[in-house]
This record gives sequence, C-alpha cells and structure tokens, in this order.
Amino acid sequence: MIAGSVLSRELTGLGSWAVRVVLDGTPGPVIGTAGCTVLDADAWNLGYRFGPDAWGHGYASEAATAALDAAHRVRPDLPVTARALTSNPASLRVLARIGLVERWRGRSDEAAVADPTGALGVQRVVVADRELSDQLLTDLIALG
Repeated sequence: MIAGSVLSRELTGLGSWAVRVVLDGTPGPVIGTAGCTVLDADAWNLGYRFGPDAWGHGYASEAATAALDAAHRVRPDLPVTARALTSNPASLRVLARIGLVERWRGRSDEAAVADPTGALGVQRVVVADRELSDQLLTDLIALG
C-alpha cells in the first residue's frame, strides 16, 4: 500500500496519506489512511480507512475533504470518484457530506462477497463530484 501511494505521488502529484491526530502540537499514532489516486480509467479514486477507535470523531470527513480539495488542485480535469458498500452507511454519509453524488447503485462482485445470499441487500454505490460518461461509469462498476 505504501509503495502504491509513493508511486501515485510520483506519477500524479497525489497519493494516500497516513492520518494522525495532533494534540497540543504532538502527533499521535496513525489512526488511518486517506487520499486520492488516479485510476486507469482516468478518474481520481478517493479512499479512506480508519481503525474502529477513530470512528465517529469526524476524522474521515476531515481527511476526505482534504483529499477532495487536493485532487481538485492537482488535476481539476479529472472527476473525483469513490465506491462504497451499502453495508457501510457511515462511509456513504461521509461521501455525501463532502459533496459527492450517487451516480450508480447495484450489485457488484464485492457486494456479492459481502452478502452472498443477497438476503441483506448489500449493494455497491459509485459516487462522483460530477456527471460521468457511460464508459467511465462502466469501468468504475467493473472495479467492484
């Protein structure tokens, strides 16, 4: 993951970051990661992951906003996209809070793994900061 982020930064000027809380000027331990990388489909992929102890404190919203702003500065011509499962409503709320709009919702391979019987109705959601071409949306759906 670190090597991928370093390569992304070298190729595009942006990658993922380690997220730490700073208290009284002192950085604490890493609580998660966040950032944007360019997909082969010519779009930014905004992503974040945090440990359970960091959930519910607004860190994901703050980090996702910083990643969105950075992507808009580095390559404003590329759409910023993200993908999440409906079984993670907190992540969907973060994506909506930072202004990304749902562009597709449906079953994907990853949703099928998360909900193999379909009983829970788990679906994949694709969001973006702008309209997407049919081809780009197809490519994003194929990523899972």
